[in-house]
Amino acid sequence: MVEPLARHGVQVEVQSFTRPEDYGIIFEGGHAGRKVKWLLEGTLRRSLTLARARRFDAILIQVWVHPMTFPPFDLALRLLDVPIVYDIDDAYFLSTGRALDRLRDPGWLPRLMKASHSVVAGSEFIGDFCARFNSRVSVVPTAIDTDRFSPRAPDARARPVVGWIGTHSTFKFVESLFPVFEDLARDHAFTLRLVGNHAPASIPGVDVENVRWRLENESDYFRDLDIGLYPLFPDSYAQAKHGFKLHQYMAVGIPAVVSDYGINAELVENGRNALIAKDLNDWRRALSRLIREPDLRQQMGRAARADLDASLSTRRTAARLAEILREAAASRG
Repeated sequence: MVEPLARHGVQVEVQSFTRPEDYGIIFEGGHAGRKVKWLLEGTLRRSLTLARARRFDAILIQVWVHPMTFPPFDLALRLLDVPIVYDIDDAYFLSTGRALDRLRDPGWLPRLMKASHSVVAGSEFIGDFCARFNSRVSVVPTAIDTDRFSPRAPDARARPVVGWIGTHSTFKFVESLFPVFEDLARDHAFTLRLVGNHAPASIPGVDVENVRWRLENESDYFRDLDIGLYPLFPDSYAQAKHGFKLHQYMAVGIPAVVSDYGINAELVENGRNALIAKDLNDWRRALSRLIREPDLRQQMGRAARADLDASLSTRRTAARLAEILREAAASRG
């Protein structure tokens, strides 16, 4: 988003808590020593950033200032007297039960939103929650860099690749489809590619590729699929999702099969730019159809890419975000 914002006259300096090389260990089990090192080094970098933050016209915070929601950093932000735009793209206010969530100060999210000039929410569901703590809430779905996430050249791959990309915490969603894949493999030749930091999976009779996720390969993971998977469960977590994974599938021009929950039904025109599945039988029928019909995959993928480019590319979203940032900066006087 840095370059698109620059085209709208907003100069951005990115200060990340986490270095790219550390992403591979954060969501994995073990690596205790490296995680402590990551936390200490990130805390030092964030301290240095805050020490010179007065020179900025506004500060855009994405999710948290510190992964442990370090209260002294929140206090430092209030003392800076620099307008904050708080960006929340997922339902971090819903408890996952994970140990890290239990360690965090439970008041971190309302505190940050109350201290902010305005809030940018990734979906209406998230925006409704944020409105309890801040009166200036704008719903701006997370945009996709359509130059980075672009379709690959059409090919005639005889064995289509059906793929899912996610974290260990969302692996349970695709795991629920394992009986579908086992059933499909009796009639169709396909490869199931699972990209993430989960334990290696195997399914009887299914050609499964387990791929370790790496940040630098993210766009290639999506681009090298023929069919994308976006399964969810019918709960508050699904209701809060804003369809970012679906956006990524659409951006690289591949058809996806998605659960009929949350925002998916709003993003998908069933049969034109993706397929919606309500139960396991729907999943089997939809995947069977896409595996059998390469022309349909191409047609649906082109429609998905065109829809994404027209509404959710960084080029489209940058103008709205630039406006929000300028409004915040102007409030400083």
